[in-house]
Amino acid sequence: MGSVLPAFEACRFLIEELKFKAPFWKRETRNYGVRWVEKIRF
Repeated sequence: MGSVLPAFEACRFLIEELKFKAPFWKRETRNYGVRWVEKIRF
């Protein structure tokens, strides 16, 4: 089990890098309609 934590930390790092560098968009559905949220830098 000693290798599980470093593996999760590596996955978290990769996800955060993707959120920062990749052009992702998100579709939000609300009561008042649907909209596309452009890339947000965290």
